[in-house]
Amino acid sequence: MSSFYTATRMMRRPSLPCVALTAVLLFAVSEGVRSDVCTPCTDFAAEFVFPSVITVSTGNCTLDPKVNGGNFSYFMSVTCAPNNDSSYINNSYNLTNVTLGENYTFNINASFGNVSYSVTLYSYTYVNPLTNLRVVNQTTGSIGISWDLQPNVTSAAFSYSVSYNNSIINTTSKSALLQDLQPGTPYNISVMIVIPQSTSQVTVRAYTRPDVIRNLTVTAVSTTSVSLSWAPPVGNAAFYSVLWNDSSTQQNTTSLNTSITISNLTAGTQYTFSVTAIAGDNQAAGAPTSLSQYTNLPKPSCSVSNRGTNNSIDVTWTALVGHVEHYVVNLTSQYIEASMISTCCLQSINDLAAGTVYNATVIAISGPVLAISDPCSNATYPNEPGTIIITNKTVSSISLTWSPAVPPERQFNYIVSYETSSRYTMTVSTNSATLSSLLSGTPYNISVITVGPLNLTSKPVWKYLVTTLPGSVQGLQVFNTSMTAITLNWSQPMDYNGYQYMVMKNGTIIKNISAVILYVDGLSPGTCYPFSVITLAADGTGSAGVNVTGCTDAAPPEVFKCDGPNGGDANINISWQNPAGNYNGYEITIVGVNVNVSTSMIAGHTSFTWFNLAYSTTYTVMIMTVGPGKNSTKVSISCKTGVTVPSMINVTSSVLSPSQVSYNRFVLTLQSSIFDNSHGHITHVGVLVAIDGNTSDKQYLSKSYDVWNANKVGAYLAVVNEFQGGTSRASQADQISITVGDNSLWNAYQNGALQPTQNYRYSIVAFTSLILNNNFVDISQSFFSLSGPASTTLPQNPAVIGGAVGGVLAVLVILIIAVIIGVFFWRRKQPRREITEIPIQSMRAKVSMPIRMEDFETYYRKQRANSNCGFAEEFEDLKSVGVAQSKNSALILENKGKNRYNNVLPYDFSRVKLSVLRGAHDDYINANYMPGYFSRKEFVAAQGPLACTVSEFWRMIWEQNVHTLVMLTRCNEQGRVKCEEYWPQKSKHFDNISVTITSSIVLEDWTIRDFDVKNVKTAEIRSVRQFHFTAWPDHGVPQTTELLINFRHLVREHMDQYSRNCPTVVHCSAGVGRTGTFIAIDRLIYQIERESIVDVFGTIHDMRMHRPLMVQTEEQYVFLNQCAMDIIKSRTGTNVDLIYQNTAALAIYENVNSTNVSKKNAPKS
Repeated sequence: MSSFYTATRMMRRPSLPCVALTAVLLFAVSEGVRSDVCTPCTDFAAEFVFPSVITVSTGNCTLDPKVNGGNFSYFMSVTCAPNNDSSYINNSYNLTNVTLGENYTFNINASFGNVSYSVTLYSYTYVNPLTNLRVVNQTTGSIGISWDLQPNVTSAAFSYSVSYNNSIINTTSKSALLQDLQPGTPYNISVMIVIPQSTSQVTVRAYTRPDVIRNLTVTAVSTTSVSLSWAPPVGNAAFYSVLWNDSSTQQNTTSLNTSITISNLTAGTQYTFSVTAIAGDNQAAGAPTSLSQYTNLPKPSCSVSNRGTNNSIDVTWTALVGHVEHYVVNLTSQYIEASMISTCCLQSINDLAAGTVYNATVIAISGPVLAISDPCSNATYPNEPGTIIITNKTVSSISLTWSPAVPPERQFNYIVSYETSSRYTMTVSTNSATLSSLLSGTPYNISVITVGPLNLTSKPVWKYLVTTLPGSVQGLQVFNTSMTAITLNWSQPMDYNGYQYMVMKNGTIIKNISAVILYVDGLSPGTCYPFSVITLAADGTGSAGVNVTGCTDAAPPEVFKCDGPNGGDANINISWQNPAGNYNGYEITIVGVNVNVSTSMIAGHTSFTWFNLAYSTTYTVMIMTVGPGKNSTKVSISCKTGVTVPSMINVTSSVLSPSQVSYNRFVLTLQSSIFDNSHGHITHVGVLVAIDGNTSDKQYLSKSYDVWNANKVGAYLAVVNEFQGGTSRASQADQISITVGDNSLWNAYQNGALQPTQNYRYSIVAFTSLILNNNFVDISQSFFSLSGPASTTLPQNPAVIGGAVGGVLAVLVILIIAVIIGVFFWRRKQPRREITEIPIQSMRAKVSMPIRMEDFETYYRKQRANSNCGFAEEFEDLKSVGVAQSKNSALILENKGKNRYNNVLPYDFSRVKLSVLRGAHDDYINANYMPGYFSRKEFVAAQGPLACTVSEFWRMIWEQNVHTLVMLTRCNEQGRVKCEEYWPQKSKHFDNISVTITSSIVLEDWTIRDFDVKNVKTAEIRSVRQFHFTAWPDHGVPQTTELLINFRHLVREHMDQYSRNCPTVVHCSAGVGRTGTFIAIDRLIYQIERESIVDVFGTIHDMRMHRPLMVQTEEQYVFLNQCAMDIIKSRTGTNVDLIYQNTAALAIYENVNSTNVSKKNAPKS
């Protein structure tokens, strides 16, 4: 231990650092140091060490001795002067109230056990008055310092000496400014002050501030680092402080060098860098030099997606690590250049051109820093081509075209694919293609896709089932003809593959068949028809047609008749009516004795006259229609020429002498040779008799005996006999015997007995034509000639009396005959009296109530009164109508399950009967023929099909040749199945019937569906249109009469065009309520339009005789009358409001087990 003194000497205080206001006094007793009063104790190894500190901050002094050498107990007594304070202490001594700068004496006695020591110390209480020397200002060339005095220093002003680096500044102030210093240089600065017994000083080492660095520059920049360099400042600098910050953080580091690379920065961020020179004290710093610098941004990586669209792309890129203010997406193509500011990391661009390559770059921007991506590109998908149009088909090729993909100015390629059992493709650069080397009659599915840039392709446009033409038939010919039919036949095409054949007439399809012969009937006679036979592939594709013209046979003329007129030349007039069909003319032939002549007539004539024939001669006249094909069969009739006035009988009177004479008669026997048949055969020969009259006067031919006998004036025709003469000149052997006066009767002429002895004149009358008028000879119409007069005298009657009686009797007989004839003719002339019919009402129950249209409104108001009381009574009268008729077929066990409701069963006499396919009861369906206005089978009223009767329903449609189908219910109403959905969504087979839906038009109140119904056995296809009325509420009536009336007009328009000769099927659920209402409206409209009457009661009565419960509810009955009223008003212009308020329905119906269904369970439609 150094600098210790013996206790007997004054210890000189070593120089120790000055601690604020603290004086330290050290003293020690060391081994081997003798005390003046103590002898060493050699056997004592302990050592007192008395470092004692006197703390003067509060004026107290503390002595704190220590003992080295062991853990010994000790005590000591301390006397401190001048205070003369004495204490006996164990370990420490505290002197209070000391005075700084005083000389104190310390007498210390210490003992250890029986060993004791004593020492006397002298010391000033000392304090360094200087304190808190500090640097108050630093510049690059100066240091300002200041200091303080201890608080308890009361001395007068001190003089201070400031020394630094061999320079001294004396001052009396407590601060100093050291100037002309070197920047960044350390200076040891001492401040000294002299006090009693000591010189006090304080020191400090201080640096001038370094100068600013020079030429701060950025030498390198990356995305995460910035390299800086600079020149050192003038003067000295120990190191450099580098500080950097962005907008939110600040960091710093140091560098011993004049360059630095700062890492771990954020890309794209603006940093402010400051470099400051720092002196060696790590504190003095020069002025900072700063600059700003952005870190670089990494290059974005972009990609372009077309999202599978043809008009938009998405440009995407990865988010950059660092700070990016925004991105700019540049898009270029052959047609556009565009820039868009975007945020990270997607930019969608729409409304672009299809089939176009787009190049994109993404620029990341942060302040002035740009980072540009490498270009990325993609293309929009091309547009689809237009609809494929087949321009031509052959047996081995299909030509097609399509509209170019938009935009059309682009030159796209197209891939055409076609497939059947295999798939083939071809690429074309135009918008058309021809597919060749195809199989005939084979369907191909064809697609076209647009090929755009980057080989992107559009969606395909398809044309399905395009069939090449099958081979044409061979050897088409007209096999046979008749007036109304032509039979065609042909041979199969070379590549026959189970084809059908479509036969067309005048461009209209007749039939599709699979046979190679067809009998076509229903044709018009004498008409040429162009026929075409087209081979049909399975999908209906037809071959090139093979044509032939077939002409039906001409029809013979109708009503062919002839006439041989009398009174003129011997001609025959023939006439006829034009035959059915077409014709070119006629060929007429007459055949008779020495005659066989033919002539031709052009069309348009219906009569002809043959001249220069023989009178009263029968000829065979034949006529044949000349047609474009075969002529008609010849129609022949026998025609007789007429007669004219015969030649005069020019004979002598002797030739006319009687051959027999008696008292009341005479007999003439005439030779046939006297009659000339050249003007016609003599048909009758008569005798004109007179007493005084002129028998050569023809006027008497109309006078009978009874008229003549009244006054005996003139002549009378006594007798007429038929004459069977020979040919033109009768032979001598032919004779005719005529008796005059034998009282015979011929028509109105009596051959009255002659008078005896009377001279009679007579002439012979020869008739070639004898015409009677009221049993008298019609002189003007008959043809005859009279001979010259002859006469004879009768002898006397031997029995005069007997003769008289005989004469009277003869007269009586004549009178009786005359009376009878008169009565007969009188009765014929009387008008017939009509038999008064018994009124129907008196014979049977009321069946009709026709109301005149002009009276209907009054009737309607009357019946509507009192809550429709009148209508209710009428409807009540209809309940029993028809119920007694048999329904045996519906009640057969096998048929019961085919009925939707057990109390709506068809009457046997009017039910629709189907063909029998499998069993005896296959003919049953719940449907009846219903009378319409025009036909007793104009409608079929049917129930809505059940699931088990759908096939029968379609069979009925086919067998009844139905083209119009009306449905008046929804399939489900109020949670109940009202009707099976019997039509397919696309196509479906129902036994031998295939049904395909071809269109469906859904409107607010009804839906119209079109079906192709095909018989799979015959391949015949028919069109059926379904009118589905959907606005009829369940168990009620439509909201307005106008709605249903308009619907009826729509249906009737189709019926008039397609269903004139076949029934229209109407059904709802049960087929009685709504169905009956619809059919009744149709009939009522025609009643009003054509008869100006309304008979609602009679219409429903008639319908209920054909199917039970037609127009099922009173509400529907009232609704029909409302319809009639509104229709009448619409015709008269007074129909302002057609709305009919719908009221609650009466009942609903179910297919219950009981056969006696109460009104509560009655079915309703």
